[in-house]
Amino acid sequence: MVSFNGWEMPMQYASISEEHRNVRLAVGVFDVCHMGQIQISGQDSVEFLQYLLPTDVARMRIGSMKYSVMCNEIGGVIDDLAIYRKNETDFLLVVNAGRIKTDLQWIQKAAAGYSVIVDDLSQSVGMLAVQGPKSECVMTQLLGGEVRKVKYFRFAPFLINGHETIVSRSGYTGEDGFEIMCPMSTVGSLWKSLRELGAAPTGLGARDTLRTEMGYCLYGHELNEEITPIEAGLDRILCLDSNARNFVGRE
Repeated sequence: MVSFNGWEMPMQYASISEEHRNVRLAVGVFDVCHMGQIQISGQDSVEFLQYLLPTDVARMRIGSMKYSVMCNEIGGVIDDLAIYRKNETDFLLVVNAGRIKTDLQWIQKAAAGYSVIVDDLSQSVGMLAVQGPKSECVMTQLLGGEVRKVKYFRFAPFLINGHETIVSRSGYTGEDGFEIMCPMSTVGSLWKSLRELGAAPTGLGARDTLRTEMGYCLYGHELNEEITPIEAGLDRILCLDSNARNFVGRE
């Protein structure tokens, strides 16, 4: 176990190389409950997020998600995140554990003058990631055939043991995979179910080698407040096609 942003997290369960290979060839499950969840809602939520993020949130469909960054005034990256559009006015940001407090302060400051509600759900929502080429098989056994309809970077609500969850087809490994957001109190039983269905427990060590192999950024390494998205090779996530939209850090 290692201390990771206030959490005690497993670096590995078996060997890092064994866990890495298993995710590439079969299926593993990661405990990612340390990730933060911040909900943005209210009548000005779209307008506010258009200002806060370099992503064109207005074009997002309900049930879709995008990878994005939140920048400071000089374009440095405060955090990288995933944004989920739940309905016309409700969005969920999944942020890095070590940046939750900083992100909240920045968002609340930027929200002045907008009719939005900012809720920190980080303590009440847990998250597990099921990753690997056999992840769909495991998830189908858990949830039924409907989960196959969830396409890449889309999400849908599912009931697991009577509890509302959000299941997205996404991950941090480069393999097919799913991320499950559920009540924190249900994480233990869900973890057990996934293990019984064949998902091997996988720690932070393999998570890092898998993302490194794919060239994915990690905040505090390839990203920080002095590195811009362009310098980090994230040009693809920037929406610069409209001079009319002025987002934080554009200049």
